[in-house]
Amino acid sequence: NNLEYLNLSKNNLTHIDLPNGIKNLDLSNNKISNIILPTSLIKLNLNSNNLNDIDLSNFPNLEELHLKYMNLDKINLTKLPKLKIFDSNVNTQDDIDFSQNPDLQKLYLYYDATYGENVHINVGNLDLSNNLKLEILEFVNVNFKSLNIDKNVNLREITLSDINTATDFSK
Repeated sequence: NNLEYLNLSKNNLTHIDLPNGIKNLDLSNNKISNIILPTSLIKLNLNSNNLNDIDLSNFPNLEELHLKYMNLDKINLTKLPKLKIFDSNVNTQDDIDFSQNPDLQKLYLYYDATYGENVHINVGNLDLSNNLKLEILEFVNVNFKSLNIDKNVNLREITLSDINTATDFSK
């Protein structure tokens, strides 16, 4: 199979099973609720789907992950050692663990306020001290108890917008 790039966005797909070998996959703006993904992925866009859960334990080469506008309750990123870009609006999550993502460069966490005013993502404690390559940090409508970016000397952009429960911010 020589197929490396596949864009099936905006097709009202509900289920998909794809062959291995695909490196860049865009399934955004579908209605997918059940998915079997190829383990060869490097870039994955699942924005705007009906997934409540996603198993990311078998993607050792995944570098870019987009999971916005979905109803994910939890996400485990600990098996993604090459992750560089994470873009998500995970609904409720306690203590997202980024400690196993040493290559993380860009981190975007959002809550889309169109789903309700004064609603935020609750992410608990965020320790990004192991993410020494982190350059961009953007949180919009996110609640966290603490944020540790003590060792992130490469940070060049920080956006914290509508953050109303941060109790400890370390830099």
